[in-house]
Amino acid sequence: MRFCPECAAVVPGDAAFCPTCGAALEEAASEAAVAEVSAGAIDDIDSLRRELADSLAPQYEILKLLGQGGMGAVFLAREPALRRLVAVKILAPRLAADPTARARFSREARSAAAISHPNVVRVYGVGETAESGLPYIVMQYVEGSTLSEWVRKRGKVSEREARRVVGHVAAALDAAHRRGLVHRDIKPANILIEAESGHAYVADFGLTAALTAGDATETTRLTTPGVMLGTPVYMSPEQAGTKPVGPKSDLYSLGVVAYELLTGELPLTAGTVLGWAAAHLRDTPSSVSERRTEISADVARLVDRCLAKRPEDRPDAQEMARGLLPTLETEIEWPPPGLGPLHSRARTLARVALATAAAVLLVALALTFPPEVVGVDGNWWERFEALREVSGSALGVRSEVTEEAAGGRPWLWEGLLVVGLSAFGIGLVVLALLSRRVWTLLARSRRLGWRWWTLIDIAVDPDGRNGLLISGAREFASLPVPSRGEVLQARRIQVGAQLGAGLWVIAALGLWAWAVVAEAASLDGSGPVLGLPVWLLVVLPAGFVGGVGMAAGLRESRRVRPLPRRRAYAAPVAPLEADSGTEEVASWYASLPDGSSPASVSRGWLGPAIGGAWLGGTLVSLLVLVALAEVVGAALVAGRVVRRLGPDTAELVATLDRISVLDPLRAAREVAAAYLPGREPVGESTSVEWARRLMAHVAGPGSPPPYGQGATLLAGPGGSRLAAALRAAQSRLPADTARLVEELAQHPRTALFRRLAGAADVDLFAAALERPLTSYDSLGQLPQPGYPRLGEAGRANGWAAVLAVYRGQHDRAAARLGENAAFAEHLLRVPTEFAGRYAVIMLRELTLLPLAELEELRGNAERADELRAIAEQLHEHLIAEFWATGMAGLAANPENDSRLVEALRSPRLPPGYRVEGLNGGWRGFCANAREILSGPSSRRRSTVLVAAESMTSAGHALALGNLTAETWERRLKVSPAGSTWLGRAGERVGLGVWKRLQVCAAGS
Repeated sequence: MRFCPECAAVVPGDAAFCPTCGAALEEAASEAAVAEVSAGAIDDIDSLRRELADSLAPQYEILKLLGQGGMGAVFLAREPALRRLVAVKILAPRLAADPTARARFSREARSAAAISHPNVVRVYGVGETAESGLPYIVMQYVEGSTLSEWVRKRGKVSEREARRVVGHVAAALDAAHRRGLVHRDIKPANILIEAESGHAYVADFGLTAALTAGDATETTRLTTPGVMLGTPVYMSPEQAGTKPVGPKSDLYSLGVVAYELLTGELPLTAGTVLGWAAAHLRDTPSSVSERRTEISADVARLVDRCLAKRPEDRPDAQEMARGLLPTLETEIEWPPPGLGPLHSRARTLARVALATAAAVLLVALALTFPPEVVGVDGNWWERFEALREVSGSALGVRSEVTEEAAGGRPWLWEGLLVVGLSAFGIGLVVLALLSRRVWTLLARSRRLGWRWWTLIDIAVDPDGRNGLLISGAREFASLPVPSRGEVLQARRIQVGAQLGAGLWVIAALGLWAWAVVAEAASLDGSGPVLGLPVWLLVVLPAGFVGGVGMAAGLRESRRVRPLPRRRAYAAPVAPLEADSGTEEVASWYASLPDGSSPASVSRGWLGPAIGGAWLGGTLVSLLVLVALAEVVGAALVAGRVVRRLGPDTAELVATLDRISVLDPLRAAREVAAAYLPGREPVGESTSVEWARRLMAHVAGPGSPPPYGQGATLLAGPGGSRLAAALRAAQSRLPADTARLVEELAQHPRTALFRRLAGAADVDLFAAALERPLTSYDSLGQLPQPGYPRLGEAGRANGWAAVLAVYRGQHDRAAARLGENAAFAEHLLRVPTEFAGRYAVIMLRELTLLPLAELEELRGNAERADELRAIAEQLHEHLIAEFWATGMAGLAANPENDSRLVEALRSPRLPPGYRVEGLNGGWRGFCANAREILSGPSSRRRSTVLVAAESMTSAGHALALGNLTAETWERRLKVSPAGSTWLGRAGERVGLGVWKRLQVCAAGS
């Protein structure tokens, strides 16, 4: 009968390899010490038993023979003192004289004794028999069988059983490797399985190599250079190539055992010792998952890694144990003690930052692409030319905004701005509160000694598995250390990119808004508030950073997707203990797989520094919110102003176009010129004095008294009443009416009116001033002229014409009406819209229409029709309510001011209308969000002042233009010019924006 020289198992006589351990029998038989092994290798087993019993007595009692082989025999013994069974292994007498065999036997005892691990067969003692000096080892008795026999009895092994067995072996090897020992002969014959518990034990450390320099010399003496040690079927490529071996060599052998255990087949095939060596060095085995598809991916990957040709690509024993024995013993506490409140806080912070960034991007999108209806580019008023007939309006038509004309739904745009700004404000508040909590946790954790990377990994952990990644436990045990590091890094990058992208958008748009409101950025022009270049400058870097985060997420997904997912993780929320010291921190770091040393405690300034940074960030966020609110407010106010000005501007442009063709004012003045009285120079001081007396609110020294009972005829519109009175006066005039008319015609106020009408040069505007115009600081200080009293006198003079017709004095009536035309000429030179309106009213109501009736009475029907037609044109084009708003609309875009300049310089308009347009030229900035933010542009000021200088036909136009500019500039400033630095600083930091918003909102 033949025995295997490696495992002492009985083998068939013609076998080339041991069916139990796979050892090459030919190679083993060639060794000098075990050349021919047979059943008679130990000639007298009974004598050997008696000799061993005598040597062990009385501590041990030999019970029976467990087995024998070429290397020796194993007996079962009992230790009475401890009432336990032990196994006693004794070297065969033939080998006892061989120094190499004795040294190998002794090394097995020393190596096993040096390792204290529940999965290593323990050695209780060593010695030699007293009679023959045969060495023996007393060791732990494992009641069971070798792994080979265990598998033959069970048949197919389940994954769970395989994980337990291989995990136990890996844990034993980890203990050996930590002691600096390499087994070098891991195979099924050297793995014992306890029958009752299924516990696996590693035995036979006879080929163990020491990793220390001292043991290396002895190892060299016990082995022959260039000779393969180990069992060919299970040896590593290093052993097959007769190269130095290390701990990873045992992992290769264990991988072969695990492969065979899981699939029932060896990963490689060969027929000779050299063939096996070549296979281990050259061939790549099929994956475990290909041989047995139901095996877990993480287990299959772990076994496949063990079979890597390069040692550095294989896991170590600790990784293998953690991957196959999913117990708390292989994991670290995660989150570490007291850090539960920090778990996943960075991810929450990143999500809030992204949501806040999305809100501000919504605002930026609306500012970059506003609806057409709120823009003032080009001839923007043309989109408001959807006109419909409206009775009672000046032209009989009226503009109205429709959805088609508006080019969109402005309410939707306004809603986006309001919702986006509100969400941005809420997001900033939440971000500030969360960041404060995170910074506080970080500061307290650092004071306790936790490292930054540890805190970061806790804060970015999405599923509670970063601890498993760090320790390489459970499903991550199959991942090599570099891959686990890549997953951790990908998670950090992913959260960092999300946080960075969100904060970049917030910071970039906030910086832009702050630059705008602080007037550090020029925004002249009529385009969107936020131009496309700024939008791209904000979005492209954020998109790049976000892309980096997505790439990191994909990289993590590729690594983690094949692994089983863990259930939702709920981190403990135990508060941090400030007085716990660093012992617990040091203990946690010591439990890490790499045995990291304790962290150093941070300096005391960290907390205040983080607190100061948070406070500064919060203040900056508040300023950003205020600045963006001002920008949004400017856009909303400008949009509403544009929609308010649009219809009036469209009507004004249509009116100006018709006036440019018909010129009704020129026609009215030309036809009235035939009735004008002769002009006499009376001197400027005299005419001013007469005008002041006539415009006085109450009668004073030298001022004519008010109209008495005849004032009842002056109430209401006078044009139609005078025309009707002229027709009636041809036939009859009631006595009481004639008396009242006579009173009006001879009243001192009417006489003073006639004298002013006949004066050559009358400055009614100067007459209304209390002091020189240059001494006024603003338009609001100018006194309101008494133009209603001038109109009252004009109507009284018209009734004088009625009295003349009643008396048959048609020429005298024409003279009275000509005096009204002359006074209208004086009013046309007054640089106010109010005076211009009165001038047009006096021309139409008190001159042209009564003259038409007078010419009808004279029999000049054609002349009468001409006068009526001109009066009607004058009414349609100049008696309108949209002049002020229309002029502001023409000034909405300072870069497109040609229509405004044309209107301000047009001689077809009354000077008062044009001078009022100067005020509209400033008011138009409210339709331009850019100018609300940065103030009226220099182009606007230049346009208004140049136009005022060109109005030579309007008295005081240039002075009023300068006064208008000063009024608006003072009105839009936070404090008067020359104020303290605080007022100027307030203007710069955006308070001026709120001032302009208030002014424009009040007018909208």
